[in-house]
Amino acid sequence: MMNRMTWLLVAGMLLSTGLLAGDNAKKATAYFVVKGMTCENCEVKIKKNLLHQEGVIKVDASHKAGMVRVIYNPSEVENTESLVAAIDAAGFTARPVSSRIGERRWKTALSPSRKKHCDAGKAKKSCCAASGKKKGCATKKSSCATKSQ
Repeated sequence: MMNRMTWLLVAGMLLSTGLLAGDNAKKATAYFVVKGMTCENCEVKIKKNLLHQEGVIKVDASHKAGMVRVIYNPSEVENTESLVAAIDAAGFTARPVSSRIGERRWKTALSPSRKKHCDAGKAKKSCCAASGKKKGCATKKSSCATKSQ
């Protein structure tokens, strides 16, 4: 009983330190701002090109954010220029950004919007003022336009 308990304890420690996990412990993340990505098909095209690169573990792309996040093994990918070349080969223009800036932009762009206003954006104030409403605004652009007339 004691030998089995000791073995489980040692195995748990090895797994938690990543010694048995292999190269999964060696990961780096690169962020790229991508121009020309307009839809989900663009995302798929970029993902396929990057996943064919040696050392790339995972790729996330967002046409809404205009960004790509690549998780890779730094011992197999010497520099990010090969990743930029793979994105360019897919027909897009990529520019690497620092991890700190990339992570912040990635989270900001993909976080759900907290605005509870209409789609009229900055015109909301004039829309609401023109319609004579005191609280809130219309929920759609078209209703803003019709109410302000």
